[in-house]
Amino acid sequence: MADPSEVLKDALTLKPLQRAELIDKLLASLDKPDKEIDEFWAKQAESRIDAYEKGLREAVALRDAILAVGCARRSGGSGHMNCCVCSRSLAPRDR
Repeated sequence: MADPSEVLKDALTLKPLQRAELIDKLLASLDKPDKEIDEFWAKQAESRIDAYEKGLREAVALRDAILAVGCARRSGGSGHMNCCVCSRSLAPRDR
C-alpha cells in the first residue's frame, strides 16, 4: 500500500485540473452504498417516528433545526445563543 503522505506529495505536483479530477474520483470512491449504515439510519428514523407518534418527541420547525446546526458549527458545539450570529441577530422574542 502506498504511503498517504507520499501520495499527497505527488498529488500536489499535478496541475489544478488534474488535482480536481483526482479529488472527484477519490470522493466518488467514498460514496458507495453501505448496508450497515443504511440499516442503522432506517432504524433511527423508525425510532424517531415512533417516539414522535407516542408523544415522546416534539416536532421541530425546519428553520429552528437549520439555525441549531449553524449555531453548533459556529459556536464549536456549545449551542444556540452562544453563537456570535444568533446572539446579535435574533430579536428577543426569537431567542
